[in-house]
Amino acid sequence: DCCLAIEAAWQTMSIRTQILERIERANDLPTLPSVAIKISDLVNRHDSSAADIACVMEHDPVLTARILKVANSAAFGFSSPITSVQNAVARLGIKNVRDLTLSLSVIRLFSNDGLLDYPRFWKHSLSVGFTSRVFNRFAETGVAQPDALFAAGILHDIGVLLLDQYARTAYRRVVQRRQDDYRELQAVELECLGIDHAELGSKLLERWNLPDLIVQAARCHHCPGEATPDALRFCQVVHLANFACNNQGVDNGLGTFPSGFSESAWYDVRLALEDVPDIITHLNREMSKSESLLAV
Repeated sequence: DCCLAIEAAWQTMSIRTQILERIERANDLPTLPSVAIKISDLVNRHDSSAADIACVMEHDPVLTARILKVANSAAFGFSSPITSVQNAVARLGIKNVRDLTLSLSVIRLFSNDGLLDYPRFWKHSLSVGFTSRVFNRFAETGVAQPDALFAAGILHDIGVLLLDQYARTAYRRVVQRRQDDYRELQAVELECLGIDHAELGSKLLERWNLPDLIVQAARCHHCPGEATPDALRFCQVVHLANFACNNQGVDNGLGTFPSGFSESAWYDVRLALEDVPDIITHLNREMSKSESLLAV
């Protein structure tokens, strides 16, 4: 039995090594588009105008067309039509445009074939992004950098995409085993692969040079207590938003739902029970935004 356990551990370690090496060597590993990076940099300067953002955005005609569609979307509360990119930026707000640009850019990076139900995956990711902001608004102890919550939400499960697209054969076994015994997805990933989607996703976000808060939110969205003290509250909010979206039936495209959530996160963030009906109302509204964004 001891020998079998050692052999199984060695095989798992080997798979982990293979996956990490595959990701490290991949010439086709996605990188963030330059337009998304430039717009984020402009917004972070705080002195940028709608004209500055529009000027950068117009270098990407597909992105421009999609932002215009969002700016004319009823789901975002708009009715009067506009055709100017600068007016679209002004209508949506510079920070919202940054978030939408990141969302639309990341979605374009990955193909839509694999084990995942990709539309459902992106609806989940976008919904967690929108819902993280909702939870933070209702929290008595909100996060220090709320502007980063949306990006953290849409990127928290990106490790699932990497496993689906770069380790599909091995990941198919993970998904099948998880369906057979109904354990937590990340527990089966660790058992079969030696790495879970949270750790793998955080490694890609580090490679993208994204802020540490966003990296930690990906790594700790199932276990926020493992975050560093300065990122704890941030990771707790993303964790709760992830659980809420799953609880509303919006899973990550694999048909898997976390069985519970961190009660300490709920109490630390200090959400009031009487606010739950309002939170759910806002949550459902944000999910409709996710659907509209995907339709774009």
